Amino acid sequence: MHGAAAWNWSPGGWTLAHDQSDRSGRRPLVITVLVSVLLIATLSTLALTHGLSSDSSSSGASPTTDPGPAVTQNSLTPAPTGTLEMGQGSAPIPWDRVTSDSQQTFATVPGGIEMTIHPSGYDYWTPVPVDNSFTSTSVTGDVQFVSGGSDSAIGLGCASPDETTQLGFHLFDDGSWTLAYYARTASAIVDIDSGSSPAIRPTSQVNALSVHCGPAPDDPGGTVVVLTVNGTTVANDDVALTETAWQPTIDQCSCGGSDTGRFTQVAQYSD
Repeated sequence: MHGAAAWNWSPGGWTLAHDQSDRSGRRPLVITVLVSVLLIATLSTLALTHGLSSDSSSSGASPTTDPGPAVTQNSLTPAPTGTLEMGQGSAPIPWDRVTSDSQQTFATVPGGIEMTIHPSGYDYWTPVPVDNSFTSTSVTGDVQFVSGGSDSAIGLGCASPDETTQLGFHLFDDGSWTLAYYARTASAIVDIDSGSSPAIRPTSQVNALSVHCGPAPDDPGGTVVVLTVNGTTVANDDVALTETAWQPTIDQCSCGGSDTGRFTQVAQYSD
């Protein structure tokens, strides 16, 4: 998830409309077509106060260009082994609860779900339909693009139960990764850590991911995030972010055009 853009709400998650403002700060022409100067001014005011969201529960505060919470990189200690809660031979994950809309289509497949993002340039995440959230949790699963995706990102993440905060672990085809931070009141999704690893396979192949989110042992009030790909821990970060519980998410970007990602063997652990 890259750059600054307006938010758009759709069932099960938030979308980031890159086509409304890209990394270079260019503005699209679509807003100006067939509208009056007065309407443009009105839309500009709404964009500043509500992030162009159609969700009435979104914050009325003006979004900020905050670079995101501070991150302290720790030694690459693996995440704790937790208790299996759902998936992987425990209670099955009811993927049929995830609903499609005009921009994202979901289809269940053996062992998981596929997400197709139709418009180009969208970041999208949606909660995994689990029964509970936990103070300390991990989500594991296999991810891959089955269509498109050579210039896009795919991964897993953690979100607060009210979906106002999200952290996503995203893989790219060139072997790079990012830890992305989303807050409903922010003006952009922000990459707060990044790197590359030879453990990352091309995203058209299966990559086994694990994301752990929980209280930071050395930073009271903070969150520790541990990212693992194909058995290799690539990040262990203390993030200056306070949440009382986390739920798992699946994450995808149509950065390079419409694409379809597959998420299988997804499991939730309490730690």
